[in-house]
Amino acid sequence: MGLLRIDEGRISESWPALERAVAIAPDDFMTQYAYGASLLREVVQVDGMLADATALAHSQAALKAATTINPYASEAWSWLAYAFMLDDDQLPAAEEAINQAIELAPGRLEYRLRWADIRILRGDVASARKLLTELAAVTTDRTVSEAAQRRLDALARSR
Repeated sequence: MGLLRIDEGRISESWPALERAVAIAPDDFMTQYAYGASLLREVVQVDGMLADATALAHSQAALKAATTINPYASEAWSWLAYAFMLDDDQLPAAEEAINQAIELAPGRLEYRLRWADIRILRGDVASARKLLTELAAVTTDRTVSEAAQRRLDALARSR
């Protein structure tokens, strides 16, 4: 019911239903994953800034549960990495999570973009730039190559 409310644009009405589902089904992968990812997409950030630290903590907890329930779900690991990226104290955990996602799905180039983002946040711009240069040259995934180039351009502007 909560996801339906989000799809309908009735976001504020969705959370009670999602929170009930998480409480009722703590061992259900899809419930934990959907709740954690939905919080990240809809509540945690506004204009790229952390807007709700409590929602972030709930998202991290739900996504940790999801990856415990199904440790082979690369998408859940990727979302968990993103959730950890939003907390500077959790950057090592973000890197561990994205490494797990990449190991599970090495062909998902968007995970490598997230890895580069994490390396930048951790201060390892050289490693990030090297990977982004490789990704910008990819001809089979225009979305990834363009995203990599945008990041490279931003790095060049920030010097």
